[in-house]
Amino acid sequence: MTKYFIIALAIASFSLIGIESQAQIEKGDVLFEGYYGYSLAKGFWSSMEREDALDINYSGFGPVGARFEYRAAEKLSLGLDVNYRVFEFSQDYEDMDNVVYSSKYTSEQLRVMARMNFHFINEEHLDYYMGWGVGYKYSVKDFSSNDDSNIEVEWPNIFPVAFRVSTGVRYFFTENLGLHGEVGIGGGSFFNGGITYKL
Repeated sequence: MTKYFIIALAIASFSLIGIESQAQIEKGDVLFEGYYGYSLAKGFWSSMEREDALDINYSGFGPVGARFEYRAAEKLSLGLDVNYRVFEFSQDYEDMDNVVYSSKYTSEQLRVMARMNFHFINEEHLDYYMGWGVGYKYSVKDFSSNDDSNIEVEWPNIFPVAFRVSTGVRYFFTENLGLHGEVGIGGGSFFNGGITYKL
């Protein structure tokens, strides 16, 4: 389903470039957005699953974030994107002596990125854009276990750089309030969506 949504969004972007109508967002406008997203973290951590696992659990929160955007020109906006995510993967397994052990992997990330969006379509109710972001990433991952044969490990924030390439759409159902959705690579979420408010 997600694959077809991305394909449809891409086709729409190329087919609608150049269409002009009355703009909902104009130069000098300021937008605030709150959003919640979906990340691909579960796919990464699932590679840690043991074949002899008795019980496997995934839990987490986010990414949850907020964006600020200033329309600097007719088709260009600048802004800031901040988001936070925590994810935990745990499993229980049994050794050859029928002793049950537990292990836990935890990942916590905070990203603060400067954003630039190029707006292909800016109509009365619809705003479609391509976005780029780069900034700082705080990231801590650790592993713990009550199995003495395992070593507890904490991975430091070696590469503290966040980036994002995305495409998104906003729909305004009033002059100042709307909904948005965005798909992208990097920046904490594969997909996010939420509420847009125009000052």
